[in-house]
Amino acid sequence: MYELVRFAIMNGDLSPGALVRPVELAESMGGRTALARQALERLAGEGLVEIATNDLFRIAPLDRARALETIDVFQAILMAAARWSIPNLTNEDLLQLRAVSVAYVSALEESDLSRAIRQFDRLLHLLRSAARNRELDLVVEPIETRFLRVLRLYLPQHDASVMDLVKEHLINLSDIEKRDAMRVMTHISRRLDYFRQVVVMGPNKPWEAASHNDTK
Repeated sequence: MYELVRFAIMNGDLSPGALVRPVELAESMGGRTALARQALERLAGEGLVEIATNDLFRIAPLDRARALETIDVFQAILMAAARWSIPNLTNEDLLQLRAVSVAYVSALEESDLSRAIRQFDRLLHLLRSAARNRELDLVVEPIETRFLRVLRLYLPQHDASVMDLVKEHLINLSDIEKRDAMRVMTHISRRLDYFRQVVVMGPNKPWEAASHNDTK
């Protein structure tokens, strides 16, 4: 249940600011109310949910300012994680990265941004896990989920230049296979700097703008 709710928030299916009751969430996801409540409480600890009352939760609000703060923090932590993880990659790690990369590229080519984000989530998890550092997992996973929510909600679905930016991970994969941490970190920094500009130049809350356009 936790992973289902996490992805629904990350994917924008549960939009920023939405009010959620565990019983209704459980019904929509085919689970038990107790598990839905546990998932929401866990996500509250990760900054994706706010507790409104004993039986009411709010999906954490999001706007441009908060999105930029999330990117800045994620970049600082991801750079450190890459520095620790890349040199420790095993051949098995690389095999898994290549397999996920195939699924990632396939999703991008089909313009399935939700599936691409899910695969990107898997790529980040594999890279982070290579550090073999449980303390790193505790720090990175919550901010990683919040970053992916920003990425999913702010990344234009049909902007070719942005999609090309995401596809650059194939170049990065070559450097990962060479275990060249410095080049990987340079690539990460360049991508996140560009994405930061996408957020700065875009609407304050693009998902609301899209919803408004759909009703016209």
